[in-house]
Amino acid sequence: MAGKKKGKRQGEAPLRFEHADLHGAELVDVNASGLSVDDARIAGASLHNVDLSKLVIDDAKLGGARLGNVALDRMRLRDASAVGAKFEDVDLSRASFSDATLRGARLDDVDLTDVRIDNARLDGLVINGVRIDKLLAGKPAKKKRKRKRKQ
Repeated sequence: MAGKKKGKRQGEAPLRFEHADLHGAELVDVNASGLSVDDARIAGASLHNVDLSKLVIDDAKLGGARLGNVALDRMRLRDASAVGAKFEDVDLSRASFSDATLRGARLDDVDLTDVRIDNARLDGLVINGVRIDKLLAGKPAKKKRKRKRKQ
């Protein structure tokens, strides 16, 4: 599936983009595993055959970005907007989304294994032609059970 690994970035400091403007950037055949992005503008960017596993994105704008054959496994997307983004042949396994906006995003041929979604608005969510918001309508949210600690 997605995100062919290009090899490890051995012995190098972790990559970090802060307050970066990558609007409209085109990244092809890049290994940026472990990249950290904070308050960046990535709207309209195009990424193809890129390893972004373990990516951490905080407060970034990814609107209209196009991602193809990208490894985003174990990604953490927090307080970020990917409105209208297109993800095609992308590995999102074990990814987590927190206060993220994916309104109008298109995910095609993605791996969502072990992805956790909590406290999400699912209005209009369609998976394989099935309206998920309609399936969940009227079902009460499960309450978290408190576990008893062993003493």
